[in-house]
Amino acid sequence: MHTKKTVIAAGTKETLTALEESFSDLTDDRLHAFPIAGRNNIAWIVMHCLVNLDVYCNVYQGGKQVLEEWESRWQYGCERPKLGDPFPTGEQLRNLFVSVRAETLALLGAATDQDLERKRSGRAEEPSGDCYLRMIGHTNTHIRQIWLLRGALGLTHAMAWPQQHEPGA
Repeated sequence: MHTKKTVIAAGTKETLTALEESFSDLTDDRLHAFPIAGRNNIAWIVMHCLVNLDVYCNVYQGGKQVLEEWESRWQYGCERPKLGDPFPTGEQLRNLFVSVRAETLALLGAATDQDLERKRSGRAEEPSGDCYLRMIGHTNTHIRQIWLLRGALGLTHAMAWPQQHEPGA
């Protein structure tokens, strides 16, 4: 029988794996490029996802912020990133991802179904499980944007879809 926790855990793990696959093999030049005028770059999108993961899955769940600081520039409504702005390197993004993922999975692993029903303090004051679901949907939207930007950078083959990991990997 699937419980709320097993369903949320499966979705969270799948989303985290897909996010990692979307950027982890890219060079700094490709992460920092702006292949579509007026749109964000991959580095910005990844940082935006990491901040949201940290908020919804770490702070709201366990009261622990993994990222040292949440710069406002990683949120919508701020000045759009542009060429020449400083962005984390690929290595920095991968290290930040590993740290955020570890805390996210640890907190989720320790949670019970009852914990996931409890309301947590935060902007939304919604049940903990809903925070995970919000993160899953939000992050998957950005993963699609990253793959679009990869295509705009010429990193996909016109006759093939990106290859995704094996389920459960």
